[in-house]
Amino acid sequence: MTLNRYINLENTRWLLLLVFVIGYLITYQTPVFAAGDYLFYSLLALLSCMILLIQLKSYDVNYSAIWLSLLVFIGVYFIRFYWITLDPLPVKIMLPTPVYNTMILGSSLLDGFRVSVIAFTTFSISIAALLYINDRWSLSFDNESLAMNRKLYWFITKCLFYLIPLLMIVLAYVSHKYHIGEMGADSGEPLPFRLKGIIFYARFIMIPLLIMLLIYLAEQCDHIIISRIGIVFLMLHGVIDMLLRGSRSSLLLSVLLLVFLVMSGGLKLFRSEKTLAFLVLIAGLFMVPIMTEYRMHRVVDNLPVIDAILTSMSIVGNEWWTTLLRGIEFVFFRIPGIEAVSAMISLDAEPLGMQTFQIIRAEQGIAGYLTHDVYGITRDANTLSAPSFVGWFYLVNGAVAVATGALALALAVIFGWWFLGKKYFVASPIARTFFLWMLFTALTEGTLDSMLFMFVVGVLVLASIEAFIRIGTRLERT
Repeated sequence: MTLNRYINLENTRWLLLLVFVIGYLITYQTPVFAAGDYLFYSLLALLSCMILLIQLKSYDVNYSAIWLSLLVFIGVYFIRFYWITLDPLPVKIMLPTPVYNTMILGSSLLDGFRVSVIAFTTFSISIAALLYINDRWSLSFDNESLAMNRKLYWFITKCLFYLIPLLMIVLAYVSHKYHIGEMGADSGEPLPFRLKGIIFYARFIMIPLLIMLLIYLAEQCDHIIISRIGIVFLMLHGVIDMLLRGSRSSLLLSVLLLVFLVMSGGLKLFRSEKTLAFLVLIAGLFMVPIMTEYRMHRVVDNLPVIDAILTSMSIVGNEWWTTLLRGIEFVFFRIPGIEAVSAMISLDAEPLGMQTFQIIRAEQGIAGYLTHDVYGITRDANTLSAPSFVGWFYLVNGAVAVATGALALALAVIFGWWFLGKKYFVASPIARTFFLWMLFTALTEGTLDSMLFMFVVGVLVLASIEAFIRIGTRLERT
């Protein structure tokens, strides 16, 4: 018996509307909120989501980018808003204390809510309109691909199977030796020919894309064991990156990329494998507070990797449940959202307007402008604050830019996703997985200007994959 016999899974999408209803009911009596304004914008958000869900009728692969955007919006702007309204303390880790106090004491949280609703309404209505046009005029959003060359795919799979571990070992050794990308540490002396940057992006972008290509091609060739070994490679890469860089999110990113590959149609997991992936996710959340201690022991105390991780884990002791909850809370509030927008408004941050391009060309970009010029953090503090997606556009030109950015986002998730699924791409699921990766980063961090290089590197890797497969196909035919 299937679950569909008891419940129509497509109808579960309407449960998202409860977020707005319940959220409003538990927060509408907040003293600093203007009751009329709050009710109006709450109804606008609810109605916008309802209109979108009317057109978004399924969880099909063709709508993966829309679902991702919708869930991130609801999570970091609405659920976060209701949570902060009831208990603002968890978000204190994201903001300097003076900024946090200014935001909480005033009514800027509601102002941030208004701006977020503008973005969400524009996005939702635009997506609904585009989906309606597609249904009415039968535009093609179907996933198409070129005919599979099984022999070539298997040859590439075998090459990747031996090449990826070698790349992981060599690049990990060099990164460890020269402290490349290590968080909180001095970058040290530069290597010639910008090698530090090349090595960093090779580990951060190229290796995950190659691993996902291995998984996808092995799946296409029905070599399930090789595909699952590829998944092990991806998780191992996350663990290594977590230890080398002291990053609290590396393992979580590996799990997220695996989810994105499934959402892109490049991988199908069995039920037991989904359970295992969930357990890895829990392990990643558990490691978040441990990595906070680990980073301190590595950078401040200069302990070796093994000693630092053992010391960090001993501090946690038997309080595993508390550690897990701390990890979940940290990850949720580590992603910038409505509090970033509210903080900007509380500090009377002036939109940049024509100065935007000048700030973007600066070394630290808009994140640097927010950190130093808006938040007032000194430049020797060695930290940057992410503005969030809505916050980035608000800094550019206020509510007008926010609405424009939301419209651009809607066009990207419809036409970008459609384009990457067409026959022009041999490895379409890998391109779509990278698209979801960039989309998630843009919607959470919001550092759109500093993402350009990461985006270019990913595009070059994907173009190389496409070219290699196409050239190999032509050579085989001749």
